[in-house]
Amino acid sequence: MAALFELLPIVLFFVAFKLAGIYVATGVIIVTSVIQLGVGWLRERRLKPMPLAVTGLAVVLGGITIALHDPLFIKWKFSVVYWLFGLVFIGSQFIGEKALVERALGSQLSLPRPVWNRL
Repeated sequence: MAALFELLPIVLFFVAFKLAGIYVATGVIIVTSVIQLGVGWLRERRLKPMPLAVTGLAVVLGGITIALHDPLFIKWKFSVVYWLFGLVFIGSQFIGEKALVERALGSQLSLPRPVWNRL
């Protein structure tokens, strides 16, 4: 159920895109991302980094898309998100004692250090 909740803005974006076009869909992803972030705050009383970054990019790039009436900016959102995640994963190799993957999954898996670094 949590995975469906995380995908809700994207699903609603594509539904709105098919029904009303890119600019309405951009507004929908902005609104649903902000609502999703608010619900996350109400549930856990903290903001997780990933939804915060995704919502921030949706608001900034989506706002530019609507303001300039140029769909190019909202199309950048997904690429920028994946580049940021890639940079965070690479950077985690050099910052701290454990890589990000090991921090996230270390309690569930027991692997030697070289395997964590390759993962």
